Amino acid sequence: MIIKLLAKLSRPFIFMALLTPAFSSAKLVEFIINIPFSTPDQSNIYLTGDISGHCNWQPTCLKMKDLGSGSYSISITIPDEIQTLNYKVTRGSWDNEAANSYSAPYGNFTVNLATATMPIVQNIIHWKDLAPLSKSNNIQTAFLFSTELDKNKEISIYLPPNYENSSKHFPVIYMHDGQNVFDPRSSSFGVEWSIDETMNKLISRNEINEAIIVAIHTNNTDRYLEYDYFSQGKKYSDFIINGVVPFIDQNYRTISNRESRYVMGSSMGALISLMMLIDRPDIFSKGAGLSFPAHINERAIFRFLAGRQDSKLPAFDFYMDHGDYGIDTKYSTSANDLYSTLKVQEQVKVKYSVYPFANHSEADWARRAYIPLKYLLN
Repeated sequence: MIIKLLAKLSRPFIFMALLTPAFSSAKLVEFIINIPFSTPDQSNIYLTGDISGHCNWQPTCLKMKDLGSGSYSISITIPDEIQTLNYKVTRGSWDNEAANSYSAPYGNFTVNLATATMPIVQNIIHWKDLAPLSKSNNIQTAFLFSTELDKNKEISIYLPPNYENSSKHFPVIYMHDGQNVFDPRSSSFGVEWSIDETMNKLISRNEINEAIIVAIHTNNTDRYLEYDYFSQGKKYSDFIINGVVPFIDQNYRTISNRESRYVMGSSMGALISLMMLIDRPDIFSKGAGLSFPAHINERAIFRFLAGRQDSKLPAFDFYMDHGDYGIDTKYSTSANDLYSTLKVQEQVKVKYSVYPFANHSEADWARRAYIPLKYLLN
């Protein structure tokens, strides 16, 4: 449920404008702003723009309400004759306004109030005053040939900040869609998951155990087939197990047992993560799937589970989620059914979450990636 609220502002005449509309006919416009995990702590979030009856483009115009999980809200009264509204988002100054991955401020966000669906939801990728998002210095690159898929595959390897200065061995998370994990320049949509920045932040706060992240790249042409276990997905899984895991164990200080190997992905990458846990419990023990698409291929995963000769699943831990906005609203019924199927299995531990105002994009997954990372690494 969206809480409709009036912004609590320091200027009495603006506050009165909210309480006493100067127009005989007006509509309530609801905004939800989703901010990135990189946002500095204790930040206040403001909406500003050419908002009739309110302050005009002041960077501390309308302070938004913190809803938790990186979402902020405000509801404002707009006269009916206003059809188009331009707005921006700041943390209190034009020096720290909302920006893209490269710290370049966005142009005005524009909404057609005649056709807009409420609430108006906007994801913020980054901020002007923060360093541009990019691949961290502690990420290495390797190319491995997959005999299973008959192609070279690029992998990106994140090493914990303390890796070079210690003799520790580390657990490993194997992530799909590796091109989107660390670097906006290689991302399919110019937006990264910021897993390296998120890991560094969580480690510095002592909120997780340190780990190596291995991100296996794919492309838009091959992705669907490689992550469909009933197409090329089994071959892709075998490539990770027969090629990537041995390479990582031989060249890096890993804890080389199933209890310290995990898999993680989003959408189709979420589906293949669960399939790998079920099919190869000797290799992996935990997994995470964001925006889990249990409905894919006419609910093929349910047929797979029902067709197993042994109805008892192996022991594993699994985190699954989806949003309740946009494309992800279609995932609810099948995800609930899958959760019900998994939770009755004695040896399976499953956590299922639904995130308000979260859609199906890299920005949405980046915003909450810290949650499955904490699930896997605690």
